[in-house]
Amino acid sequence: MRLLAIDTTTSSTGAAIYTWKPDSPRGSREGTFEAVTLLEEDQRQAEALIPILDDMVKGAGLSPDDIDAFACAKGPGSFTGLRIGVTMAKTMGQFSGKPVVGISSLAALAMEADGDKGFLRVPVIDARANRIFAAAYPPPAEGFGSPKETDLMSAPLIPEALYYQEDFLEKLTRLVEEGVHSGVVFSGKGMATHPYLVDRADFPSVIYQGQGRLSPIRSIARLAAARLDRGHSDSPLDLTPNYLRKSQAELDRSRHENR
Repeated sequence: MRLLAIDTTTSSTGAAIYTWKPDSPRGSREGTFEAVTLLEEDQRQAEALIPILDDMVKGAGLSPDDIDAFACAKGPGSFTGLRIGVTMAKTMGQFSGKPVVGISSLAALAMEADGDKGFLRVPVIDARANRIFAAAYPPPAEGFGSPKETDLMSAPLIPEALYYQEDFLEKLTRLVEEGVHSGVVFSGKGMATHPYLVDRADFPSVIYQGQGRLSPIRSIARLAAARLDRGHSDSPLDLTPNYLRKSQAELDRSRHENR
């Protein structure tokens, strides 16, 4: 089975073609990437994404008919980016009649992070004004690619939400102080603008520096494949971006109405 995955949640655009055999003993965990594209700091995602996908499919020697499913990061993240990625995945799925799978941006970022087995995986996406989209996930029991890799799709220990960085660090500190986890691996581009989380931490911490911090496109594809292996997908009509906050226009309208 072959899927096309896209990620437009931040200014880095990611796309990948992932192939696996659902009936193999390890299913999606034995898959391979036929193509991966990552554009850093691309602010023209709407214009860039279609030719990126077209070139990637052709470069892999494939045609659109060779794609069996579509996956996208569904947020949280940039309002404009989320709309572009989710809308494109839904449109391709609806017109082709093939499955569509939405994956949490934060869960995928957490999956990318390498670190000590006892460290929490904490993905961070900048939300401006000292705010972050973040969550805290338990580490995979046997490392990435293990039978436990889909554990990160279950409820995180600190839920996905919009936090002020100070409030989130307090929650994270209390979680580490419980003694089950010995430290934290932070991941995501958001750490570049929120060094506070490391500078003020009273626990061992590291920042994941791999390419997946820009776009966790490989984890999005693998998590989507794992969902498809279990017979799960999303309706193109019902899949919506997970903004986790109001848009600026909605906030401005709300302020005006409350005056």
